[in-house]
Amino acid sequence: MGKTNRRETRSMESFRLPVERRAAQRNRCAHLAEIRLGSSVVLQAIVKDLSPHGAKLQVLRDSWLPRSFELAIPALDLRQPATCRWRRGDFAGLEFDTMER
Repeated sequence: MGKTNRRETRSMESFRLPVERRAAQRNRCAHLAEIRLGSSVVLQAIVKDLSPHGAKLQVLRDSWLPRSFELAIPALDLRQPATCRWRRGDFAGLEFDTMER
């Protein structure tokens, strides 16, 4: 084995894996979803990851997304109150408000 210089050692020490903060593992998927605001307003989205506690949605980058809404996934017969916790570009992270199914 060759010697490791100080610069290589320093860069390897600063490398850290991301910390997993989720309470449950999310499962990748591609379900069509509806963001429901009352009885008449429906926005379209795609669920990219799903867990019992939340989901990652793909939405249009410029679309408005409220803080709280009902998420419906017709293929799973799921309607769940949710809160948007983060938004980056085309994606949004949701936390389900209750554990109802």
